[in-house]
Amino acid sequence: MNDRHLTILPQREEVPHAWQVTRSAHLGLLIPLFLIVILWTAKHVLQTAGYLGGTTSFSPLWLIVFGSLVWHLVLAWSEKTFTATAEQQTELDNFRVTVAVPVHNEDPQALRLGLQGLLHQSRLPQKIHVVENGQDGFDPALSHVRTWFAEAARDVGVIAVWEHIRQAGKRGGQIEVIRGDDSDIFITMDSDTVADRHAVRESLKAFLDPDVSSVAAVILAFNSKAPFVRLTDAWLLTFQVAVRAAMSRLGCVLVNSGNFSAYRTSVVKEAVDSYANEYFRGNKVEFSDDSLLTLFSHLRGKTVQQPSAFAFTVLPESISHHLRQQLRWMRGSTIRSIWRFRYLPMNGWGYWEHFAAWVNFTLVTLAFIYLVVLAPFTGSLAALPVMTLFAVLVALMTSLRYLTIRRSDQTLRSQVVSWLLAPVMLAWTAVVLRSLRIYAIATCWKTGWGTRQQVEVHLIPSLERDEYASA
Repeated sequence: MNDRHLTILPQREEVPHAWQVTRSAHLGLLIPLFLIVILWTAKHVLQTAGYLGGTTSFSPLWLIVFGSLVWHLVLAWSEKTFTATAEQQTELDNFRVTVAVPVHNEDPQALRLGLQGLLHQSRLPQKIHVVENGQDGFDPALSHVRTWFAEAARDVGVIAVWEHIRQAGKRGGQIEVIRGDDSDIFITMDSDTVADRHAVRESLKAFLDPDVSSVAAVILAFNSKAPFVRLTDAWLLTFQVAVRAAMSRLGCVLVNSGNFSAYRTSVVKEAVDSYANEYFRGNKVEFSDDSLLTLFSHLRGKTVQQPSAFAFTVLPESISHHLRQQLRWMRGSTIRSIWRFRYLPMNGWGYWEHFAAWVNFTLVTLAFIYLVVLAPFTGSLAALPVMTLFAVLVALMTSLRYLTIRRSDQTLRSQVVSWLLAPVMLAWTAVVLRSLRIYAIATCWKTGWGTRQQVEVHLIPSLERDEYASA
């Protein structure tokens, strides 16, 4: 291998690496959480039954929400990490793997670094298929990346394909790859994502279970040091290691992150026509691609998360970009929710977990409206301090598993501070994102493609780009 083809960052910059904490550290975090859960569960049960007094109209709500919290915490903390013996690893090494990378208005440095991450994998894919889409032709700004990629892939023995299609959207790019692919495993990766060195190897281990049809990696923020991203990264990771981990334990993950996810190719090829022709209220749907692939996969088997597979992506650094991204995701989530209720079997965990999520959302929203909007006018503010304390404790308990993932570019102290900011992100979620979600539900029929109309994200800080360009 010629290293000059793989050096794109200044020497002081490194692609971060992530890993799970040791079993003893995991247990050290779990013990105090377990004690808190036991005490709080006993308190809520006894108070709701009237034995401790002080029962309020919110006691049943607290019991439902807290019961759901305990259930999902138990599932999340017992999440399975898929492993492989030496013999099984030989079997995995024989899997043919294709990585699809759709590209539209991408920062050249971000794309090149993402492709470099794939070419540095401890278990290389057989093929990397890049699809530029939505332009009149190949983007001239990416010409040097195309040249570098072809040469670098040849050096490590990976088949490199780079093509252009006129249809805009990530889904169109993925479909172009799926229809012509003959691999065993199909991996989707966003063009602004950098895979951890072991992402492919770790993701494949879950497919040793013949019932597994898709595997989600754990996504972390590449730009985690940006002030606003520090909040959203902890929030995103908490969702994955708490909510998605619980669903994985049941084999019913309903949303994979498109940044980096793996599928059995036979499953996505079977569903490709439906994937290419999704309509809602007469409009073609061109977003929420990852959740639709996950739904197809769950209809054919277990959908799981591999907690030892990591990838880094660029999260929005501005509130405006963050809200636009969330609105697009929430509209897609609403449409996808309708399909889940329609197609998921009622005798499976996925259906009822999805149903329970909507019940929880409705109850908490109604309680929030009462406490924040109605109670001040009626003078019924006695429950507000207790509910606020309850919400803060729930935020800290739910996000505690955030501390079980370490990364090479973050100190433990920094990580603990981010964890302590969980209540701040909870407030943002409760006030801003909950309102945005209600708006998204009401406007979910707006199904146009919401991908960036210009380059909005960069993996390399602005002061480094000139140095990169001359490398």
